[in-house]
Amino acid sequence: MIDRSIFFQLLLFLISSLPGLCQEPLSRSFDTKFNGNSFKLQSILLDHQGNLICGTGRGLMKFNGIEFQEAFENDSGSNHEIQSLYKGHNSRIWVGYKNGRIGFIQDSKFSWLKQDIPFPTSPVTSFAEDSLTGRLFYSTLGEGIFYVYKGIVHKINDKNDLSDNYCYKILLLPDHRLCVATDQGINFIKFNGNTFSVTKLNSEHGLPDNIVRNMMLDKQNNLLISLQDKGFCVMNPLEEKSKIVFHSIHWKYGQVNTTIPVGEEIWVGTENSGVIRLEYNEKKNTYDELPSGIKNNAVKSMLSDPEGHVWIAGGNQLIRSSGNRWTKLQDASGNIFPYVHRILVDHAGNIWFSPDQQLYCARKRNNGTYEFKKYHVTKPEALTDIVTLVEDEQNNIWIGTLGEGIFVMDTKREKIYKPGKHPFIQSGNVMSIEELGDEILVGGFGGIHDFKKTYDKKSGNYILDEIENEILKPLKNIYVYSIHTNKKQETWIGTDESGLIRYSGNKLRYFTLADGLPSMTVQSITSDSNGNIWLATQGGGISFFDGNKFENISIADGLSDLSPVSISIDRNNHVVIVNSNGIDLLDPVSKTFQYYSAESGLGEINPDLNSISKSPDGAIWFGTERGIFNFSPAATLSWHQPRAEITSVLLFLEPLGQSGKMKFSYDQNNITFNFNAPWYSDPNRLTYSYQLDGFSQKWQGTRDHSINYPKLPPGKYTFRVRASLNDNYSPSSESSFEFEIKAPFWQSIWFRLLISLCILLIIGLIMRRREFRLRTAEKTEKEKIEFKFETLRNQVNPHFLFNSFNTLITVIENDPKLAIEYVENLSQFFRSIVSYKDVEVISLEEEIGLLENYIFIQSKRYGNSLSFLNKTKDRFDDKAFIPPLTLQLLAENALKHNAVSHESPLIIELFIKDDYLVMRNNINPKYHHEESTGIGLQNIKNRYKILSDKSVKIVEDREYFSVSVPILTND
Repeated sequence: MIDRSIFFQLLLFLISSLPGLCQEPLSRSFDTKFNGNSFKLQSILLDHQGNLICGTGRGLMKFNGIEFQEAFENDSGSNHEIQSLYKGHNSRIWVGYKNGRIGFIQDSKFSWLKQDIPFPTSPVTSFAEDSLTGRLFYSTLGEGIFYVYKGIVHKINDKNDLSDNYCYKILLLPDHRLCVATDQGINFIKFNGNTFSVTKLNSEHGLPDNIVRNMMLDKQNNLLISLQDKGFCVMNPLEEKSKIVFHSIHWKYGQVNTTIPVGEEIWVGTENSGVIRLEYNEKKNTYDELPSGIKNNAVKSMLSDPEGHVWIAGGNQLIRSSGNRWTKLQDASGNIFPYVHRILVDHAGNIWFSPDQQLYCARKRNNGTYEFKKYHVTKPEALTDIVTLVEDEQNNIWIGTLGEGIFVMDTKREKIYKPGKHPFIQSGNVMSIEELGDEILVGGFGGIHDFKKTYDKKSGNYILDEIENEILKPLKNIYVYSIHTNKKQETWIGTDESGLIRYSGNKLRYFTLADGLPSMTVQSITSDSNGNIWLATQGGGISFFDGNKFENISIADGLSDLSPVSISIDRNNHVVIVNSNGIDLLDPVSKTFQYYSAESGLGEINPDLNSISKSPDGAIWFGTERGIFNFSPAATLSWHQPRAEITSVLLFLEPLGQSGKMKFSYDQNNITFNFNAPWYSDPNRLTYSYQLDGFSQKWQGTRDHSINYPKLPPGKYTFRVRASLNDNYSPSSESSFEFEIKAPFWQSIWFRLLISLCILLIIGLIMRRREFRLRTAEKTEKEKIEFKFETLRNQVNPHFLFNSFNTLITVIENDPKLAIEYVENLSQFFRSIVSYKDVEVISLEEEIGLLENYIFIQSKRYGNSLSFLNKTKDRFDDKAFIPPLTLQLLAENALKHNAVSHESPLIIELFIKDDYLVMRNNINPKYHHEESTGIGLQNIKNRYKILSDKSVKIVEDREYFSVSVPILTND
C-alpha cells in the first residue's frame, strides 16, 4: 500500500509539470443500446414536456435519464434512419428521414406525413414553420427546399435561384425570412404571397467558408454559423447589411456540425474533435478555449435543458454535461487536487486551498486557465492540517491550523508569518477566524479569543494582541466551529454542544433547544442578503433564523442529510448545503430542493467543515476529498423543479387524444395513464403521487410511470399526478385529466322513470286484462247457460213436443215397428242434450250423430220435403271437435226460417271446405216470416271466439244460406 502522502507528493509533481489548471464540466456518458443492440445518434431535442427525443439509425428513441426506450412501434426499424428533428408549433415534432420520408409526433402519437406530390428521395435535413403564414418548410440534401402553403407543395431549388440544392439547415428569422445553409453559402429567402426573392451570402461577401453545415439563433438574435473548414462565425442577420462580427480565424479542429450558446460561452461540436468550449474574452474581443472534457467524438447534435445540462449526441454515445454550471478544477490530463481541507476565493478570484497539509494558490490567467503555486506554511517535518482560510480588508490571507495556531500570508510580499506570540496563536486549534474592524475573533477548540490587530511598520506584519473582553470571557472553554458576521453587524458563533451564540451590542445571547434550535451543535453559519441567519447543525439539519424564531428544515422537508458540514448563499439567493454525498440546493421562497450527488459526479465527496467559499462573481467553490468543485449558476437561470406530465391516456391499451374533457361509455372502463417528469440530474430520486377524484380521495405514491384502472364504475373522474424529488409534494404542481364514464342506459334516470312507467302500465294492463277476462268468462258462462237454455227451450218447447207426439201417433197407427224406432231416436236425442250440457266440445262424429237423430225426428214430420245430404263421410278423423248442439241449432234455425213442403222442399247439406264445416240450406221464404232473436247464431260466434282464433262465417245469397264453423283440433 502506497502511503497517502507519497502519492500526494507524486501527484503534485505531475500537476506542476503541466501548463496549468482549468475548470472542466462534469459529464457522464451513456452508451446507445436498446435490447442489447447499439445504434447511432443523429439528432436530439426536448419535446414540449421536456422529454429527450433521440433521432437514431433505427427510428425514434426516448431517453429517461437512465435508459433508452423505443418511442413508437410504427417508426422503429432498420429502414427508418432519422436525419433530423424539429420542434414545431402546437406541440408537434417533425421527423425527417434519410430516405426522404417525413413523420410527425402529435399528442403522443406518431404519424406519417401525406402530401400530393412524391416525397424527396434525399435525406430531409431540417424543418422550419412560419406560424404567421402557415408555411411548413423542409430542406433536403440534394433536392433543395420544399414548402407546404395552403395545402400545396412547392419547390425551391437551383432552377429558381437557390445557390445550391445541398441544404444542411433552414431556420426562420424574426422578420420571417427563411435562412438556408448550403454548399454555396447562406441564402435568405423573402416571401411575398406566392412569390419569393433570394439574397445570397458567400465568400465573396465575407463569409469565411462557403460550406455552411449548421446555424442557430442565440437570445440576441445573432446567427451562430457552423462551417466546414473554418470553424464558426457570428453575424447579425437583422441588420440592413449583414456582416460577420466574429470569426474563429485560427481554427484547427476541422468540420463543425453544431454550435450552441451555454451561458456566456459558446460550445462548438465538431466531426472529429469532440466539443470545443469557448469563453468570450472582452479585453481581446475573442474567445478563449476552455476544456469541455469531451474529446475525439463525432458530435452531431447538442442542446441545453432547463436543469442546466448540455446534451451531446453523436455516434454510439449520448453525453450529459453539467455545462458551465458545475465544473471541477483539474489539469489538462484530468488530474485533481484531492483531500482539500479548506478553500478560499479572494477578491481577485484567486483560489487558495489546502490539500493534505499544504497551501496552494491557483491564479486565473487571461485565457481562463489557472497557474498554481505552493507555499510552505510550516516546516516539512512539522506539517499540519490547515482548516481555516480568511481574507482580511488588506487582502492578507489568515490561516488557521490544527495544533500550530495562526499564520498570515502577505499576498503582496508572498510572505508567511506568525502574527503574535500568544499561546493560541502559536499552537492553538483554530477552526474559524472573523475580522471585526481592527479586531480579530478567533474560535476553535480553546473557545473564543478576541485580538486587537495592529500593523507593525518595521516588520510589515500584522500583530495580534489579546483583548481582555469580559463579555466573551464565558466562551473560553467551549469548542467553536464557525464565526460569521451578517450585514446587521451581528456576530454569530456556532459551537459544539453549546448551541448558537449571538454577539451584538456588547451582549451575548444564547440560543438552545428551548428556543427552537434543532441541535446544540452548529457546524456552519451564513447569512442571506436580508441579514437572516442560516445554520448547518449536527443531527438537526439546517435552520433559518429571521430575528424572531427558528424555522427548521429536516429530512421530512427534503433535506438529504441531517448533518451538513457547510452552508452558503449563491448569487440567486439560493441556499447551498454541503454534505458528505453531495450538494442540496434550497430555494427559500418555495422551500423546494435540487440535488447534486453521485448522478451529477459529486458522490462521496466527504468535505471537511466549512470547506466552502463564495467568489466575487457569486460562484461557490467546494474543497472535498475528491478535489475542488465550482458551482456557478447563471444569474438569470430560473428555478426548475420536476413537473409531472400525463404523456398518454390509453383505453384498453389503445392510445387516446388528450384534448378537452373526454366521455366514455359504460363498457369503456379500462383506462391507463402514462406520466413522466423529466429530471436528468438524478432520475432515480423521482417519486410520483397520484389520485383519481371520484374513485378515491387518497393520494398514493409510486415510482412507476404508469397506472391502470381496469373496471371503473360510471361517474365523473379527474386523474391527478404530481412529482417530487423527496416525497414532499406540497409545493409540487399537478397535471390532470378529466373524463366521464357514462352510466348504461338502464341506469339512467330517464330509463328508470320509463321502466317505472312501463311497470305501472303493465300492472294496469294486467289488471285490466284480468278484469276483462273475468268479465269475458262471466259473459261466456252466461252465454253457455243461455245457449243451453235456448237449446233445451227449443227442443222441449210445446210445438216441438206436440209435433213429435202427433208424428208418433200417426206412425204408431200406420207402422208400429217404425214407431218404436222413432221413440228410440227421440229418446236418444233428449238424452244427448242432457249429457252434453256441461261439455265444451265433442267429437265431430258425435255431433253429426246428434244431428242425424234430430233430422230423423223431423223427417217423420216432413217426409220427403226435408232432405239431409251428409257429404262429410271419410273427410275427418277422430281429432276433429265441435261445440255440442251447434249443428242441431243450425238445422233448427233452417227449419224455423224456411217453408218445408212438397212444392218447396228444404235441402240441408253438410260438407267440409278447407278447415271449416259448412251447413248450407236452400232458401224457401215463408209467407208468414217469424221474427228471429239472433241468440242462437250469436252464441255460436261467441263460443268460437273463446275456443278458436278463427271466426264463424255466415253467407246468405238469393239461393242459399250457409254457416261455416271452424273444425277444432287437439292443437
